[in-house]
Amino acid sequence: MPVQLPAPEWPSELLEAGPPEDPFILLSGPARIGEAPYRVLAVRVNPNTLGVDYRYALGEDVYADYQLEDTFDELTFLDDIDKSVLVPIEHGHYVIWMLPSGDTGHD
Repeated sequence: MPVQLPAPEWPSELLEAGPPEDPFILLSGPARIGEAPYRVLAVRVNPNTLGVDYRYALGEDVYADYQLEDTFDELTFLDDIDKSVLVPIEHGHYVIWMLPSGDTGHD
């Protein structure tokens, strides 16, 4: 028997959340399911390697505080990621996921 899901509220846009030198490697926006706050996140992925799409000319230290590789590894552990799940957005191809945010949902 199906269970009714409260209507989700999705952001109409995502904001850059990466380091100042490459802000579009990570995007973020608030979402809600019923009264519960969530966060939509997107990481830029190289469609040829299916890995995080770093700008290597910037150096690893630029990305050190963002733990993008760890997060991406956890996502690929939970489910397979292939080209079919990449979403083309203005600054590249992204893998998008949603997490409970634990805040009020106000930015």
